[in-house]
Amino acid sequence: PKKEEFVKELKNVTIKEIIRRGKLLIFNLSSGKSLTIHLKMTGQLIYPSHQKLGGGVNPGKISRVSFRFSDNTLLDFNDSRLFGELRIVNNWQDLKFIKELGPEPFELTSDKFSEILKNKKTKIKVLITDQKIISGIGNLYASEILFRAKIDPRRPANTTRPPRATSGSGRAWMRWSSSATRSRPRACMAPSSKWTSTEGRSHETH
Repeated sequence: PKKEEFVKELKNVTIKEIIRRGKLLIFNLSSGKSLTIHLKMTGQLIYPSHQKLGGGVNPGKISRVSFRFSDNTLLDFNDSRLFGELRIVNNWQDLKFIKELGPEPFELTSDKFSEILKNKKTKIKVLITDQKIISGIGNLYASEILFRAKIDPRRPANTTRPPRATSGSGRAWMRWSSSATRSRPRACMAPSSKWTSTEGRSHETH
């Protein structure tokens, strides 16, 4: 949305719930709408902000949007490469890419995971980072998962046989992928926090 519309939608609303689907952070609001944030490669949510209201520390060039709460604390959305996306939506479940997402890692049983691997010749790391197959795993987590599970990331997925995938090192994969993706959506603010205003800033890039 345009800046003015974005600010209007976020004034005097309460965050009721913060959830994650795939790599998307979803802030369900008291207005019935949702703020969705996709951090992409370089996005960050910083709370509390390092800047100060009314002067003091100035935001850097990577601070793209600041959200001010009723207690005057700030949440900064930083993004050095401008890949991130912020949207106000009526129903986040209607987003096209959400409908195309595969299951979350911790929704997979060993049998389901083995079934996914069975007919896939692609490299195992490429497979587990494909959001339409398994959602929420990026390059960093994929590397850690395979390292802990002692699986070569270049190995064809269909040669990672069920006994390997479902026992021993395979359990390490399941445990680590579950804990890694569960850890990311931790609330960066109290769910009862209220926005009293929203301050959006843009910066020239050189």
